[in-house]
Amino acid sequence: MKVIRVDESQATTIEPGRATKPLINIDVGAKNVSITWMETPAGWKSDPHTREVEEILYILSGKCAISTDKERFEATAGTIIFIPPGEKHQHENIGTQTFSQLVIFAPPLRR
Repeated sequence: MKVIRVDESQATTIEPGRATKPLINIDVGAKNVSITWMETPAGWKSDPHTREVEEILYILSGKCAISTDKERFEATAGTIIFIPPGEKHQHENIGTQTFSQLVIFAPPLRR
């Protein structure tokens, strides 16, 4: 068993205001899933993209929108979003505060 305390994990700044904390991955022995805590500033928007793996988002705080070619969904804390492999999508912080989420990939993204 591995115990990870999110508040004790080291964050990495990706760009100003945007940070990640890898929580569960190959480094702790996980072979079939990865979980990363991610934080983004108000107004941040990803480029549209696809993944070859399942992506699950668990919204922790703030307000976001996830858009695909077919729909747009706004989410707040307590929402879980499943994005199947190959579905083009985009993440956006639509709130006035920092937005945080857990991002789960199954299987893990390749490094």
